[in-house]
Amino acid sequence: MAGKRIVALGLFALVALTLGLFATSDTEAGTYKPTNIFSYLTNNPAVASNNTVTVTINAPDYNYEDSSMYNFAPIAGHPVSGALLPIGAWMGHLTSSTTLGLLNSACNQTISPYFDLYNATTATAPQLTPAEMAWTNTATPPPDVNPANGIPDYLEKYPHFLNLMLDPDGAGVKPPLVPYARIAGHAMVSTSWMLIEVVTLSPGQIAQLPGIKAQMGPELGWALLTVLNNPVDQIENPGAVSDFCTYLQSVTTMYGLTKAGGAYGVAGGATSQVTPPDNSGILATDTHLNRTYSQSERDFDNDGWENDMDPCFYIANPGWNPRTPCTGLPPTKAGDIDCDGLPDVCDPAPAVANPDQDADGYNNQQDICPLVADGPLPDPVQNQLDSDGLVGNADLGPQPDSIGNACDDSDNDGKEDGSAVAPGTAGTGNCRDGIDNDGVGGADMLDADCLAWTDKAEITAGRTQLEIFGTNPGTGLYFHAMPWAAVCLGDTDTDLDGYCDTLECVGTYPASCTSGLVSNPAVANSKPESLVIDGWLSGVGANVKPTARVPQSCTDGVDNDADTKTDLYDNGALGCDPTVASYAGDGDRDGVPDASDNCGSLCQIPNPEQHDADLDGKGDACDADSFVDMTTNSDADSFVDRCDNCPTTTSEDQTDLDFDRQGNVCDLDDDGDGSTDTNEAYLLTDPLDACTNGSPHDAWPLDNGMDKFVTMADVNQYAGRLGTHGPPSPSAMWRLRLDLSQDNFITMADVNKYAGKLGSKCN
Repeated sequence: MAGKRIVALGLFALVALTLGLFATSDTEAGTYKPTNIFSYLTNNPAVASNNTVTVTINAPDYNYEDSSMYNFAPIAGHPVSGALLPIGAWMGHLTSSTTLGLLNSACNQTISPYFDLYNATTATAPQLTPAEMAWTNTATPPPDVNPANGIPDYLEKYPHFLNLMLDPDGAGVKPPLVPYARIAGHAMVSTSWMLIEVVTLSPGQIAQLPGIKAQMGPELGWALLTVLNNPVDQIENPGAVSDFCTYLQSVTTMYGLTKAGGAYGVAGGATSQVTPPDNSGILATDTHLNRTYSQSERDFDNDGWENDMDPCFYIANPGWNPRTPCTGLPPTKAGDIDCDGLPDVCDPAPAVANPDQDADGYNNQQDICPLVADGPLPDPVQNQLDSDGLVGNADLGPQPDSIGNACDDSDNDGKEDGSAVAPGTAGTGNCRDGIDNDGVGGADMLDADCLAWTDKAEITAGRTQLEIFGTNPGTGLYFHAMPWAAVCLGDTDTDLDGYCDTLECVGTYPASCTSGLVSNPAVANSKPESLVIDGWLSGVGANVKPTARVPQSCTDGVDNDADTKTDLYDNGALGCDPTVASYAGDGDRDGVPDASDNCGSLCQIPNPEQHDADLDGKGDACDADSFVDMTTNSDADSFVDRCDNCPTTTSEDQTDLDFDRQGNVCDLDDDGDGSTDTNEAYLLTDPLDACTNGSPHDAWPLDNGMDKFVTMADVNQYAGRLGTHGPPSPSAMWRLRLDLSQDNFITMADVNKYAGKLGSKCN
């Protein structure tokens, strides 16, 4: 069980030992895009070395969900087993910058805690009980039953909550996982002691856990879970901290050799972190990937403020911003006129300030049920408890949801205003329509009968497939993230982007890349866009197309390798779309065969997650009933506009040669080669083919030599011919072929069409 995260700390993405990881308005859903930078102190392979990671989640992104963050260190790296090092050995340190809200005030206060991290036992017995861990988030320092060595109990004994968190079946039937290593540290943050645990699991060990973790194979590397305090069963105490929000940044350094001294006087000099050996990275190169999987906190009302910092968690708060301070006398702000921390949309008395509306000892912004008393201490039954569980959801998303038991629909009965629906029986769900349906004087959150509110079939309305990576009835939208940081070790990395030159391109980019993933080794923002990388990230091995649940290089919508193509449109060397034939029977190229794709037969809109909010067999991406912005067809064909690739021109077959979501009927450039169909008809090039592809016909107007590249050899065709004009004759077809401007003249205007195109390649 866990309550609202009300502690002050920069742990969030802290992941000591090589962490890595992915803004929103106040009226629409937010984003979740943690980023990371990773480095070794040395560039030499197979040596002891410090490593440092910087993780950032910018405001106003959602915060990460407690205990969802797993960092994956390169599999070829070799952290030393914790059992081989003395307890209390000094392993590293962490600094962070964390944004807090204090006492119902704006979430804009910054603190910068510092933690030293020490080796801790991995022996799972004896265990520290919940009572022995009750010091966290209080002013009481950690206990030490063996004061002779000065080492606190949490280093010498194993916390029982880790056994619960590392339980493979969630029922105690199978034995819990035993970590490969564990490091921990405590620090006074504001007025409370905080504990950080960083647990290292061997490659593949995490796949024994339920939910999304079961998909994380050994290819991902060493998995590190970071835990703050006791997230399982600690009863929270009222305190000064109301909110914990973004912006967050963490800088963590792990020592290659344990450091001498420290708080416990343990001798240093023992090897603890070793860099990967030579040529042990991607494709047997020296490029290594450090990545982190995490999930954002949930946002039930889809207003951009996660449940944890939204006191009106199931009513959208337009105009209210938790980061905006109150001003004036008496204090006020938009969306909360009495400035008591309870937004007007769910404040029973919006003009009368009451910082603790339900009088349970927790201020409104701190309370996971701000209108229902769920305390005060020492009540162990209701006190700020959120019992949705830590094992996992049917949608593999995070739990708990930061909505307390006292106001959560724990029996999922979907109870409506004033109804007497028995527990376990679904109601019709009128608790989010803004209407006083039962006439008792309160609508929705202000109606006591709505405190067990509906939570069925209302989560995905208005969202697109790219925005919904996971949902669960009753808890709200959340996001996955698994970005990565590359590091080049023992080789040359000219542009310092983390990818060794030999991985990006062997030869001259791009025309003469004899091997590599064909990104520019001299330009930092040109990074490989490749299924090879996605395979490594997904844990499915090299050169295997992943069925990824999170955005990666082939599903992120970004032209990572700067070749003018993105994702499945990129069929460069080892790119995202190696062969067109591989998509036979998968017209929208989303990895789901047309025969089973709930949008494939409708309009071929990519929807790899296959979400279907209203369960009518039509995917949300192409279902007119699932999106308020989808209209009926405005032309004469049978497709609704969102589904129709020519919404104003009849196009019954929906043919789309270049797969740009513009059907051939209305696409001025059917093959997507940069020249219009009309222009190609004039030049006598093929308007339905963007590349020669080994055929003898002329397909790409800029490619005079028909070698798939635009080079100076193509431009040199104009030498001695500038100024010629007049209609072409059968003996002077070159004149027509070079007249790119279609004006019967060969001029510099035609040559200028090559500006910025030299080096381009067609596929």
